[in-house]
Amino acid sequence: MFIIPNFYAVFTGHDLTTRCKNLSPCTINQLNQLRRGGANVKTSYSLYLLFTLAFFVSGCATAEKFQKNMETWVNQPESKLLSQYGPPHRVYESGGVKYLTYANSRTAVIPGTNPSYQSTVIGNTIYTDSYGGTPSVPVNLSCTITFEIVNGYINRVTWRGNNCVAE
Repeated sequence: MFIIPNFYAVFTGHDLTTRCKNLSPCTINQLNQLRRGGANVKTSYSLYLLFTLAFFVSGCATAEKFQKNMETWVNQPESKLLSQYGPPHRVYESGGVKYLTYANSRTAVIPGTNPSYQSTVIGNTIYTDSYGGTPSVPVNLSCTITFEIVNGYINRVTWRGNNCVAE
């Protein structure tokens, strides 16, 4: 009886095994094929994560560009802000200072990966197991910008959120 590491064990590092029982003989060749297949699943997943990360990091929109864009608003008239961005989502006034707040939020979905399947024949029955794969992951993206207005001019700009980026 040979113990064959399954794709899930190779993929996740968990110590799970599939035993060859009453099947056609498990050869060293088959063991090597399973190992190579598992390594390919792991490599494919690693490459998927690498390309997804590279996509988000290397996009044209950056926080630095956003900051430079926001800094250009300081000392601009409130009327120019309203004509470009429209009415704000919230307005607050305190001590002669007006605060105009614009908010933006959305949800992006990082797609998952499909599992690998392995079928085993025992007698007249075929058993199929799935290994690996990842679910889709929703990511909430938001940016809230507040303009501080003093005497009709923008005095300061602040922002917060994980999607305050500009091209």
